[in-house]
Amino acid sequence: MCYIFFSRGIGGEVAISDPKILESIGSTYHSLGGTAVQGAAALAAIGYSSIVHLTDDSFEVCDLLNSQYISTVNCAGELIHALEVNQKREKEIHLIIQFQKGEVIEFHSQNFTIPESNRLIITHIHINHTIPLHSPFFTYIEKHAPFISSNVISSLNEIVDPKIMQHRLEFLIEHIKRYNSHNNRALVFMKMPIFMIRS
Repeated sequence: MCYIFFSRGIGGEVAISDPKILESIGSTYHSLGGTAVQGAAALAAIGYSSIVHLTDDSFEVCDLLNSQYISTVNCAGELIHALEVNQKREKEIHLIIQFQKGEVIEFHSQNFTIPESNRLIITHIHINHTIPLHSPFFTYIEKHAPFISSNVISSLNEIVDPKIMQHRLEFLIEHIKRYNSHNNRALVFMKMPIFMIRS
């Protein structure tokens, strides 16, 4: 499978059913997956504060978000830091393999040169298929909108059920309306998946 992506220089995302498949892949390290939390970590590195919605609240994720500049919202609607989260889930595998143009891979005793730089994302996920939305988080953002300059909404690309997607979009549209009604200068960045519709 990986060979097809590398040899053609194409990117993609593939779901796997068993994480043991990845045991022979070589050395790996934990890092953050997801546009919003990666952005929060980057902002924290230069001293800017963020509030994040945690779909994956595993210890590994919270540990990577351990910063005085990164907060989340607990079930009581209070702002807390990541290491104060009462973890409910195990980490979800979201392995990113980046490959560079010109690198050579060996496949069945043949060498192939990668024609274009790209990445392959391998996931073994459950929670992101539904993206449960933590209502206290969104309520907090709406109530404190005048003090929150921007709102990044992402990670919807993992939802595969059209009904769940419709429900999430309806919820988020209403959230954005309420947020903007309390801060009409606020920016909303919404990273949306591209859908293929069959007639």
